[in-house]
Amino acid sequence: MVRRNTVEGISVLGQLQGFSGATMWVVYGTVASTPLVVAGNGMVIVGVGTVVIQMVRLAVIPARLPAVLFIGVFAFAATTSAVSLTTLGAVAAVVGSTGIIPQVYRAAKTPHLKGVSVSTNALLAVMAVSWGLYGLMIDDLLVASQNVILAPAAAYIAMRAAWSHRRYGNVIEASVDPAR
Repeated sequence: MVRRNTVEGISVLGQLQGFSGATMWVVYGTVASTPLVVAGNGMVIVGVGTVVIQMVRLAVIPARLPAVLFIGVFAFAATTSAVSLTTLGAVAAVVGSTGIIPQVYRAAKTPHLKGVSVSTNALLAVMAVSWGLYGLMIDDLLVASQNVILAPAAAYIAMRAAWSHRRYGNVIEASVDPAR
């Protein structure tokens, strides 16, 4: 994505939703005193944030959108965690797990996935399985639950991206509307 200077094939909604879910999980992990949840989702924020910065740089989204979104989500998460940590975890699980659905849709509908990384999505699938097992090990179904959707979805995206890269190589134009 950065090397090829493109975000073609990457869902804007999915990235912003993933960024929001990871932000909520950082607050959840902080309040629940689960440092691995904080660290893991902090890394997700850095990774997804890199994609979002590239989207801003390439004028796919306005610069203020991710900033306003982060502030709003963080305020929501902090407020909700003060009322009910379980509610925050449930909302984070729904937002985090469904954040990949727009990207699954784009992968299914768009044959040219030049900007979509096979290795990143394969790693995401392995990570989701690992987080699911970790959630079960610490008896936290909220941490485990979202990975039921993430693991197979990420594996599907990785397979579609690999197919696209083999078939089209470095094709520049997509056959559907660009990510906006």
